[in-house]
Amino acid sequence: MEETENLRAQAEERPMSRKKEDRSDTQCGIGSCKPSALRCCATMCTFVAVYSISGLLTSVLSVYIASQITTLEKQFGLSSTQTGFILSCNDIGYLSTTLIASYLAQKVHIPRVLAASTVLYGISGIICSLAYFISKDSLKIPEIEVSSSVNDSGGDQISQYYTNNPTFEAPMCSIEELLPENCTTHVSKHTIGLPNEYSILAVALIGGGMILQGVGKAPRYSMVSTYIDDNVKRTQTPLYVGIVSGVGVFGPAIAFASGGIFSTIYVTLEDVNIHPRHPSWIGAWWLGFLIYGIASIISAGPLLFFPRRMKKGDDEEAKRTMQKQKRKAKGKLIWKKRFFEFLQTLRRLLTNPVYMPLIAAVCLTLLGVSSSISFGPKYLEVEFFVPTWKANILQGVVGILTASLGTVMGGVVTTKFKLHPVTCVKIVLVVYLVSTGLGSLNFLFGCYNPDITGYSRSGSDPEFSRNDSKSCVDACHCDPTSYFPICGSNKLNYFSPCYAGCSEADEKGFHGCSCIGQNGTATAGLCDSNCNMLAPYLVLNAVTNLLGTFNMMPIFFIYLRSVKDEDKAFAIGLSAFMSTLLGWFPGPVIFGKLVDTTCLLWKSSCGNIGSCAMYDADLFRYIKSGYETILRSFTILVFIVVLLKARKKKDWNLGEPMALPAEENILFLEEKDLAKTPTDWDPNPIYKVKFQPKQLKSFKY
Repeated sequence: MEETENLRAQAEERPMSRKKEDRSDTQCGIGSCKPSALRCCATMCTFVAVYSISGLLTSVLSVYIASQITTLEKQFGLSSTQTGFILSCNDIGYLSTTLIASYLAQKVHIPRVLAASTVLYGISGIICSLAYFISKDSLKIPEIEVSSSVNDSGGDQISQYYTNNPTFEAPMCSIEELLPENCTTHVSKHTIGLPNEYSILAVALIGGGMILQGVGKAPRYSMVSTYIDDNVKRTQTPLYVGIVSGVGVFGPAIAFASGGIFSTIYVTLEDVNIHPRHPSWIGAWWLGFLIYGIASIISAGPLLFFPRRMKKGDDEEAKRTMQKQKRKAKGKLIWKKRFFEFLQTLRRLLTNPVYMPLIAAVCLTLLGVSSSISFGPKYLEVEFFVPTWKANILQGVVGILTASLGTVMGGVVTTKFKLHPVTCVKIVLVVYLVSTGLGSLNFLFGCYNPDITGYSRSGSDPEFSRNDSKSCVDACHCDPTSYFPICGSNKLNYFSPCYAGCSEADEKGFHGCSCIGQNGTATAGLCDSNCNMLAPYLVLNAVTNLLGTFNMMPIFFIYLRSVKDEDKAFAIGLSAFMSTLLGWFPGPVIFGKLVDTTCLLWKSSCGNIGSCAMYDADLFRYIKSGYETILRSFTILVFIVVLLKARKKKDWNLGEPMALPAEENILFLEEKDLAKTPTDWDPNPIYKVKFQPKQLKSFKY
């Protein structure tokens, strides 16, 4: 008797302890500190609100470097291929950890892993900003050190100019013929656009910070989607994910807008007597990394308090309890068995007729998207002759008005109309057809190369022309490789102040420009272009961005419903891995190499090649537009294959309620279903009709 009573007591205690453990697992807090005041915060709405702030800041950090491409190239003398590789370092860190993170998504405390990843983002931003602090001494106002071999008249004139105007570094007209360049004597501590002693270390720091950022990015996409989908109704998943993605899409817009603001501040935060349009201007690129890095670390705190899972209904609780019992019955899985499960999951996904072609289409899309985001501001600078700060702000404004709106619209439409995956494929295909047609118009919306006195683009090897005011220019002995564009008072562009015959300079500009005319003056930078194509390009770009981001949620919905529940988290991670490996990672490198082919003149000194000083605007436009149009065309072909496969697929994971069991299987109902007593159940007749299944249909389960 005593033994029976002990067993009964143990049986009663186990459910209570399990219930207490389950309840603790759904409360906000850390460890044993779970205040009752935080119980109301254990909702998906609260999590989405808190995570959206964290996701927004990390999204800003991911894209911010793209707003500073031109600035980094100027300060450290980098080519577009090199900066494209720096951008891709983010994806190197991501690729190294994303598969592991996605596979463990349903086995870890997701909110706390997200908090840790946010902290990594913040640290990566601080590391990137260190590249400025190690090189800031070289950016102080330089003084010219003249070699003793320089003759007195010419040397004194050059030295006096740079002493009075040390931040210009502009080639001026001199009656003395220029001496051959002496590579053993550095004229200044830092030359804009040329590599310097800090270039390698700066690339290592920024590249290392981007790799760490990629490691922090790895768990975010798969774990957030899994956490939401596991804790809400399936029909609500696109809405919540759409909200998170919609807020996160503001990140690139904020990154470019703030990048434009920081570009109007000189890199040393000092007041200088030059304008942001000046060719020697370097913006305070490091401020964004430092500010957003610290903000990301702070935003990680609230995520630590969210529970492992949210409170669910009785059905879900019973389902989770049964799953725990099954796992206990099977025992703890050893790593070898998990490895075989990993391989089986991977095989199922690789042989999925809808999932794999869909990944191929997304990869093609991201090849163009990554290039557009990375070099979008540079394209505006080169094609429409706008300054760096203005190009970043324009890119940000277009992103704010289109990307976030398109993402939310796609999520709302998919959720409200409860679209079938096949319908989603059709919608995505139509949207791609429209966006491809509109995007091809970019061939027309651009400006022509400006005419620059002192330079000719005829032939594959550009030749320098001295036909304009030849006698005036010949007397100045101008260096044909020293590009410093100016705008004369006659509204003509000149290759450098030397080609305009300018002999004096101050903070307002250049004076004594004999080749321009009597009392001729000039200002740094090219003259304002009469081209009026900027507004049409921005409108067209806004529409194509809206259509592109609208597709995000339907494509994500197809991802979720084309695979089984147990493969869902890994499928999201694998799609992110493949799209990064074949889309985000190679995109900036490939397009950076294409951008370098449009360069007409490189900064060079003593055999060292630096950043590009002049681009061919026409060729840049043709390459960019053609590159994007070709990728969109191939994407359409792949989506046609996806549609054909989707129409034949019958095993969509739609999460529909299971049909009532067949009459002959009525006695094989699961124990948890038999335990439910209908509200209008009359217990007496049930025994009379136990073997009359047809009469059971009148009961409400």
